[in-house]
Formats: sequence, structure tokens, C-alpha cells
Amino acid sequence: MNNHNSLPHSFDQHRSSRRKSPWSKLVSKIRGASVLTKAIFLAATTLLLFSAQAYGFYALGKSHGIAVQKKSTPDRATARTSAVRDTSNQNRWTYSGKVTAISDKSISIKSNGGQTQTAQIDDKTTIQKLDGTKVAPKDIKKDSTVLISGTKQDNGTQVAQRIRISNK
Repeated sequence: MNNHNSLPHSFDQHRSSRRKSPWSKLVSKIRGASVLTKAIFLAATTLLLFSAQAYGFYALGKSHGIAVQKKSTPDRATARTSAVRDTSNQNRWTYSGKVTAISDKSISIKSNGGQTQTAQIDDKTTIQKLDGTKVAPKDIKKDSTVLISGTKQDNGTQVAQRIRISNK
């Protein structure tokens, strides 16, 4: 006679007699907790999972970046011996500030730091507003804010190659 009642342990007795795992203990504590405690637990768990995922993406990106860099970077010994220094930009300069004086042949500006710089204007100098409209030196007004870039000549003069006017 197979009777379910004659079994040595019923399913309910078996469930109650086994040890509870730490996870099930935590879940039972959370079920009986207040709403505020549940919200704090949920926020902390979400933050932990988000942080772990963000770190995973960071580590993956970093390892990928290192691998790409190793492939694209030549051997250091080769790089030292094959590098040629570009000296064409050593005489270039850029200034920004307010116009203190302007003529057809030169422009003087005063930077925010109080330094005054003067540059020569020649036929190759391009003068533009921010929208790209080309203008003549006479269209630049005193106290306009400008950005000037150019080159320093062997005789020490500075020649403007480009003047950008940011306001009138």
C-alpha cells in the first residue's frame, strides 16, 4: 500500500527541515521590511549593478584601446631614429584681444592679460567675420574683439596671416 501519508517525510516537512540559504534569509527579511527600507535596498542594488556594468565597459574599452595602440605604435627605437622634427611652425603665433589701433598696414590689440601686440597687415592677410564674410582693414572698429594668427619674420616683425572679428 502506497499511501502518501505513509511516506517518512512529506514535502512540507522536507522544506522546513532543510537549512535556509543566506539569499533566502535576505529575501525573507526584505519581505517583512518597511517601504523605506525596501526602497533603499533597491536603490543600493541598482547602484551596485550599474557601477559593475560601467566598470566592465571601462575595462573592456581600456583593454581594446591598449591593443589598438600597440598595433599602431611603431617600435620605440624605430620611432626615435625615423622621427624628423617639423620646424615650419616654430615662427607661428596667435593672439586674441581688443583692437586698440588699426590702419591699412598694421593692427594693435590688447589681450585680457594687458599685453599689447602689433602685427603687420599685407596683401596676403585674410580678414573675416565669424560668419566667413571677408572685410577690409577699414571695416575693423576700435574695441572689436579679434583673433589674429600669423608668422614672425626673420627681422622680428610679426605679419598677420588671418584676422577673425568676433564682434563689432
